[in-house]
Amino acid sequence: MIRRGIRLTTWGSVGVIVLLTILSGCAGVRLYDKSKADVSAAVKKKYVAADIVKTVEVQRKNLDALQAEELK
Repeated sequence: MIRRGIRLTTWGSVGVIVLLTILSGCAGVRLYDKSKADVSAAVKKKYVAADIVKTVEVQRKNLDALQAEELK
């Protein structure tokens, strides 16, 4: 009898926690936000224009040249 009461209390508590999590989690969810989409599109354009791969290659070549000079 006592075990049944403990089980019911435990499962009831779990149910309440899950229900509160679902209800509070859905309140703040926005599937689409135009301002955030605009900002991310602008950042993506700047990233493509920056040509990061080329910059990294130049830095790698410079470091290789410096290391070669130090080894001499």
